[in-house]
Amino acid sequence: MRSVVIGFGSTLRSDDGIGPRVAERVARLTNSSEVLVLERQVLTPDLAGDIHGVNRVVFIDASVKEEPGTIRELWLKPDSFTSDAMVHCLEPGELLAWCLQTYGSAPEAVLITVGGRTFEVGEVLSVEVKQALPHIVRRTLDLLR
Repeated sequence: MRSVVIGFGSTLRSDDGIGPRVAERVARLTNSSEVLVLERQVLTPDLAGDIHGVNRVVFIDASVKEEPGTIRELWLKPDSFTSDAMVHCLEPGELLAWCLQTYGSAPEAVLITVGGRTFEVGEVLSVEVKQALPHIVRRTLDLLR
């Protein structure tokens, strides 16, 4: 396995579901022996085992900080590590830190976000996020090459 794609967010919270939707499309377009594609609601410490030993991880998520439809790419480093046994969800950099702490190394990682318009209960993406979806899929595939 060379790469992992993790699309995370809730598909029941409108634009927050962009991560899993991108992951679903990427899974259909990639070789499963080369790329592990995961859809999650949140990032949990157990995912460190899935990202350990791969070359690159691509995280995909919605953002409340960006203008709706704005796509951002951020290369990540492991963040401060917490050994709190009650940790239920992590930020991508914290997951990298769990991987580093547990396995002694962490893969190269990038976070792709898109600004969401609505995070209300619902399964429909806003127009801006829907228009960004194919661009995020294309960029994710580029990062896997």
